[in-house]
Amino acid sequence: MRGAVWGVGEGVVDCAFRPHLRRRNHEGGLARGRFVVRRGVRILHYVLHAPIALTTSGSVPELRLGPSSMEKWSFAFLPMFKLRFPESSIPQWAEKYNYSPAATDATLLADVRPAALERGYLTGDEFRAICKWKTPRSQSKCAKNGEQTVRTITQAAFASPDEALKIDLLRVLDGVEWPTASTLLHFGDARPYPILDYRALWSLGYAKPPHYTTEFWLAYLGYTRGLADRLRVHIRTVDRALWQYSKEKQQ
Repeated sequence: MRGAVWGVGEGVVDCAFRPHLRRRNHEGGLARGRFVVRRGVRILHYVLHAPIALTTSGSVPELRLGPSSMEKWSFAFLPMFKLRFPESSIPQWAEKYNYSPAATDATLLADVRPAALERGYLTGDEFRAICKWKTPRSQSKCAKNGEQTVRTITQAAFASPDEALKIDLLRVLDGVEWPTASTLLHFGDARPYPILDYRALWSLGYAKPPHYTTEFWLAYLGYTRGLADRLRVHIRTVDRALWQYSKEKQQ
């Protein structure tokens, strides 16, 4: 079973496994791990209690569970996210949010999002408006997508329960890469999605934007949703706070 570990320390292991965690219940108690599991409809969280040992076989690290367990999972290290300010101040930073085209931001939230949620897809004009808001320089490429193409792809992406497939489908569209795809989900999908942005990532400890992968996206998605859940705020509040903190503090 392949998976990913993004933090190890004092017997605590945070892991992300795809596509299934076959054994849900482990006994032991010498260590615990929080597992983020992609199983179709949503990302699930499991708490594991079992002895843990990390070994290396060739160039592939392995995770063994239990003192005599023959069950092994290959893994790769995923990045840690370290918020540069207290998470309790996220609402205050969000209130300071002043991204330049604020009117467009308000229009996307007030007009485009409700319409997209009701019909289940984006129109060509809505698609281009979101793309322009996120990355103005991509307009010429985004304009190559026809009305039917935009409708078919966004409808399939918004309807899919598979978190990885959703963003991969959107990246099929001309002019759409990871940041823009995340923005389309942010404004068009019923579920909460953060926006991949270099400012937001700086606020989470990244001096430079990393290479985007499916594993990174799922980890980022889980982390930001966790912040929103703990603080009982909308994912938009988290997104605005991360962006604004970077704007004011990043050198």
